[in-house]
Amino acid sequence: MLQLLETAYSHFHLLSGKLPEEARIRYGDKQQIEERLATLAGELKALAASQVGNLTEALENEVSP
Repeated sequence: MLQLLETAYSHFHLLSGKLPEEARIRYGDKQQIEERLATLAGELKALAASQVGNLTEALENEVSP
């Protein structure tokens, strides 16, 4: 999860200013980075939802007699 969050943050940071040529070669143009960032955001949401589900289940098992 941390790696996914770190990747999303680095992509977001790339969009905040002028994209250096080296970064453009490595990550693509700003449109490609935006598309990838949207995908990463969706993956983060899905992962967070699954973790909430796991925590809820664990808590229910703890409370159950």
